[in-house]
Amino acid sequence: MDKYRIWDKHEKRWLVRNATIWDLVTLFQNNPVFTEPTESLKKRLVFQRSTRITDLKRREIFEGDIIKDMRGQRCVIVYESSIDQAGFVAEEISKNTEKTKQWYWMGLVIGNVFENEELLKP
Repeated sequence: MDKYRIWDKHEKRWLVRNATIWDLVTLFQNNPVFTEPTESLKKRLVFQRSTRITDLKRREIFEGDIIKDMRGQRCVIVYESSIDQAGFVAEEISKNTEKTKQWYWMGLVIGNVFENEELLKP
């Protein structure tokens, strides 16, 4: 079953981590944050989905996680789709304007794009 996490950009904290879709339904029904207008919520909240892959320490990897791959390169996990394929890729953090993307990757989670912005610097 898919798992999700939600980052609140205003409060700079996770509203929920490792939630199933049913957990989210309950959360939406019982949390005053979700009574805001939809456009406001779109600007405020970031939903991220699990890749269903674990890192080398068996921690679940989510979209937005920063990993250190087997070559020692830092990468951000993003969802990408095109005409012929779709899925999670590891986008290398580098000074190059053209990002190198890996469709097949493994490594260790070392942070995420919200709590560890310093790791996004090349």
